[in-house]
Amino acid sequence: MIRQLILMVILIWAVLFTATAQRCGAVYTSELVPEPTEVVWPFRGIIQIPVVVHVVYKSAAENISNAQIESQLAVLNADYRRLADTGFIPAEFRNRIADMQLEFCLAKRDPKGLATSGVTRKMTNLESIGLSTAVYYDDQGGTDAWNPDQYLNIWIANMGANQTGRSSFPGQGIQAEDGVVIDPRYFGTIGLAADEAPYHLGRTATHEIGHYFNLLHPWGPDPISCNQDDGVTDTPESGQTFLMTCPTDEQESCSSSDMYTNFMYYTDDACMGQFTPGQRDRVWATLFGVRAGLLESLACYSPETAPDPNALSFQIVPNPNDGYFEIHLDGFPATTIQLALYSMDGRLVWQDTSSYSNPIGIGLPVQLASGVYILRITANGQRANRKFLKL
Repeated sequence: MIRQLILMVILIWAVLFTATAQRCGAVYTSELVPEPTEVVWPFRGIIQIPVVVHVVYKSAAENISNAQIESQLAVLNADYRRLADTGFIPAEFRNRIADMQLEFCLAKRDPKGLATSGVTRKMTNLESIGLSTAVYYDDQGGTDAWNPDQYLNIWIANMGANQTGRSSFPGQGIQAEDGVVIDPRYFGTIGLAADEAPYHLGRTATHEIGHYFNLLHPWGPDPISCNQDDGVTDTPESGQTFLMTCPTDEQESCSSSDMYTNFMYYTDDACMGQFTPGQRDRVWATLFGVRAGLLESLACYSPETAPDPNALSFQIVPNPNDGYFEIHLDGFPATTIQLALYSMDGRLVWQDTSSYSNPIGIGLPVQLASGVYILRITANGQRANRKFLKL
């Protein structure tokens, strides 16, 4: 009888270990993308990230509700804006809690410029489709990505017993597979996620989106070693993952205290609570580098009119800039050009008229505050918009 009990305990432990051994399936390949240089960004405004959620389901339960999706967006906006509870973070690390200044919205316009809810749904006949690349392709039972340069694509799909989520890293892999995959049981805080403690508070998506913006685990690329780290100076070197744990006292490895409350550990959801200023700078370096297309996206804003197949387009060079830049025109008629500059809350802050030239040199008023703006150009009743950052 004792032998049978021992075997049962071993079996239960093995099942639990297998079910949680790969909380994160992201794979970082350092030689494929250059490490961003940590810089101190002079602009600390808010940047909106447009999200499209692709629900790929086999069972009715996996077809999660809009409310569950919205609960996840609420978690992301709390975690990336430093609005979540941080009272439990060890005193040693409380001066290293960063507002990432990113907000996430469900897309309001699709790649064709039409109004959308920001959620797509598709039934599949494949078991655990989230474990395979089929989830990224319509013709394989999944859903095609929306333009990965303009949208953060998140696929919600069954990932079996061994994984909660995974993410691509910027500049790595196939563009059609660029984005995040999360099991529906670990997305948001209600519905299927409500009973999935300790991963029931939406931090799987917070963690995986960190990878999407080029954040590594604090111990650096696998295998775990004190001889490597995550490339961020204010996250201590670490030799632990804290998988399936929620420490309540100081933890130490690699001759220093471990910041186990960081979102990039494997800690239980309830024990995660911070990004650091260094991680913020790394994310911003990525956002204004490999993922700069997200800054150009207008997907967080409802379409004003039906898309014009002959729509005008232009580029702002450089972007970001100090208020002096060139507008490179594509397809504009040789006519008078109206220029209008809007703040991110929709206020008109500057306007001008220019005779046609290509490029057009622009010098904004020196008193214009640093921040993200939308430049609208109108010619012959047609218009085009671009976001840019004024430093």
